Amino acid sequence: MKTSILETLNPELCESILEIKNASEIFRYLLEEHLFITSVNKEFKYHPLFRKFLVERLKEILDKDNLKKLNEKIALHFEKNQEPFRAVKYFLAAENFNNAAKIIEKVIENQGLQLIASGESNQINFFIDQIPVDILTSHPMLLIFKAEINIFLGKLDEGEDILETASKYSKTASPFVRAKLLHNMGIILFRRGRYKEALGILKKALKLLNKKDILLRAKIYHTLGWIKLHTGLYRDAGIYFQKGLILSQRIKHQYLTTEMINSLAVLESKKGNLDRALEHYESLINKFGDEETLNMVNIYGNAASIYIEKKHFEKALTLISKAEDLASKYNDRRSLIYLTGAKGNYYLKLKEFGTAISLFEKALTMNQNLGEVPIYLFAYHDLATIYMEKRDYHKSAEYLDRAERIIKDKKTAFYLNHLFLKAQLKTALKDVIGARKCLSEMFHIARAMRAYRDIFKAYFFAAKIAIEQGENKIASANLKRAIILAQSEKQFGQLLLESSNNLDLFEFMLKKGIAQKYCIKVLEKLNSPEAKNLLTQVCSGKAKQKSYKLIIKLFGGLEVKKEDGIKFDIHWVSRKTKSLFCYLIVNRKMPISKDSLIEIFWPDVSIKEARHNLHTSITFIRNALHGILHCELPKKEIILYKDNCYVLNPMITLKVDTEEFDNLIETAKGIENKDTVKPYRIYQKALKIYKGDYCADLYDQWCDEKRTYYQEMVCQLLKKMAEFQFSKKKFEQSLNLYRRALIFDKLDETIYQGIMLNLASIGNLKALKDVYEELKAILKSELNTEPSPETIKILKNIYKKPG
Repeated sequence: MKTSILETLNPELCESILEIKNASEIFRYLLEEHLFITSVNKEFKYHPLFRKFLVERLKEILDKDNLKKLNEKIALHFEKNQEPFRAVKYFLAAENFNNAAKIIEKVIENQGLQLIASGESNQINFFIDQIPVDILTSHPMLLIFKAEINIFLGKLDEGEDILETASKYSKTASPFVRAKLLHNMGIILFRRGRYKEALGILKKALKLLNKKDILLRAKIYHTLGWIKLHTGLYRDAGIYFQKGLILSQRIKHQYLTTEMINSLAVLESKKGNLDRALEHYESLINKFGDEETLNMVNIYGNAASIYIEKKHFEKALTLISKAEDLASKYNDRRSLIYLTGAKGNYYLKLKEFGTAISLFEKALTMNQNLGEVPIYLFAYHDLATIYMEKRDYHKSAEYLDRAERIIKDKKTAFYLNHLFLKAQLKTALKDVIGARKCLSEMFHIARAMRAYRDIFKAYFFAAKIAIEQGENKIASANLKRAIILAQSEKQFGQLLLESSNNLDLFEFMLKKGIAQKYCIKVLEKLNSPEAKNLLTQVCSGKAKQKSYKLIIKLFGGLEVKKEDGIKFDIHWVSRKTKSLFCYLIVNRKMPISKDSLIEIFWPDVSIKEARHNLHTSITFIRNALHGILHCELPKKEIILYKDNCYVLNPMITLKVDTEEFDNLIETAKGIENKDTVKPYRIYQKALKIYKGDYCADLYDQWCDEKRTYYQEMVCQLLKKMAEFQFSKKKFEQSLNLYRRALIFDKLDETIYQGIMLNLASIGNLKALKDVYEELKAILKSELNTEPSPETIKILKNIYKKPG
């Protein structure tokens, strides 16, 4: 009778509860005699009516206390057998809420993200709702997870209310719990478009974490990456996503790794590198497409957006349909709104404006309950674009006004896009002064944000306006700046996107002799009939402009060489001057305001002193370069000063080792799926370029993040090359590469695992044991933990092998 409170039974469970030893025989007898029991998946179930009768009889026989003891006994059995959901159910029935809470916390810690992504978090939610408030006060993580579920599903108000309650219970909680709370608060602020506040909270959260909180650190990096993406800081976004990817791969967290790759693909698409982004998406779809998890909604939806951009409409619609099915299955309201907008964009590209308008309006209505600012802005801007194309300028202006009223922070990608659309509208209305005013503000904000894609777009559109006004000199100047920016900041993808709608500008550049080779390269890649026709025209009268070439090394410390390889020892007047020179080199594609340079290099002195220091340093750099180049340029034109901004003269062309390194890595990654040997050789070339830390002899804040980024990149590169050599049975070479990687990250277990496997392969078991002991010691001292089960398994397998 006691077993009637179990939904399913098995001999081991019954023997544990009833303290008997013949359960198997009893089950066999009951089945043979068909006595109210059936077999289901190696377990047994009572007939529902018979079970109901037994439960009622049990409640009559056992008092409340004994019934609780029985439930607790069952719960302990399930806990021992690592069946947490069943254990929690019976601990709750036994009113042992503390034990139930502890088990739920463990489940959240180990499987939280996967449960949310697979839509299986409802059961946890149900359990948490049954736990009394007085227990929740000592287990705030349960409320934080409940809030996380709501935030994931776009229920921001509900999530915020739960977090407010959790914060009352978290004042004396561990730093990890407080960091988790702050992270979720930061996500809500981000979703509401309050980026500055979100950044502040997330940075506080990072400071609360210690070295072993790798998973939460990776999640925070992911959120920071998205904030930087929305604020147009693509380089910063990439750094955060890469950091998150490295950490999620280190702990082998499949879901988070997938999300990081998805985010990097979004970043590539924002930068105009659509083919590169599609490679990421197709790889993820091929690998995980059969898994109907919630994170596939984003992957399908984002891939569809790129196919729309590339005009592969049938493929896009198929992916949107798959995404909608999954989002509906899990009741993911937020994703359903975004997918409605994606369909609207699909019909916008097809010029089916009526259907597109209906879908965008539907997305706005759906978003009324969520109140997500990004969704409103996407829809308002798309509707403004449609009505502009329909030449209903009054309606277009109406939607732009709606958007402007809800933009809280002007330093965002949304506001830059808003200014661009306003400039387009004012141009259509023949308000040239108003359009230029919008572009001027766009330039100012984009420069401060280092939003190169938007600076590029603004240059192109400013040139278009100038040509229409017959101002060819102004147009030429803007187009030259756009091409310099495209070349120096790897904006080829964005240039390709712009070229399809601006062939008239390319015709102008070819006729005026502006970057002819580069323009031809873009048109050849575009490969449209219009581009082919333009390419048939003879590009004559190419402007010849004398250039001065320098080789700059930033890895391992600054080196300046002439084209012939002669090295120059510059006796820098101060470390700040040297740092300023490096900063101007790295950011040479765009003018940098005097105020920005003062804020970066002399924030702690008076304005008067800072201006003097800047003037002295710029003069020194001009004189030094003039002496090195022996050029005809006046000294003042080596570093140009205009509109309160400094920029290196574009006639001085540079070959910079960091850019060469980046280009090689990008090339190798692009062919990894097609070839195995060639990428390895390219990676070898990249490693030869890396002579040491980025700007190794400089300690200013501006170069710290890039230094860390390159250290992590080189570490991953060495590991990848070591794995390749190991696969070719070149164990000594592989071993050397792993040991070099260890210099960059002494806490990465996968490096030690690689070293151990190589040592085993060459038969050096003594050195292998020493490496394992070294790993144990460093994990204990740095993270207070032991080697992972995988490392121990590798060690056991090595010693199991004969000989």
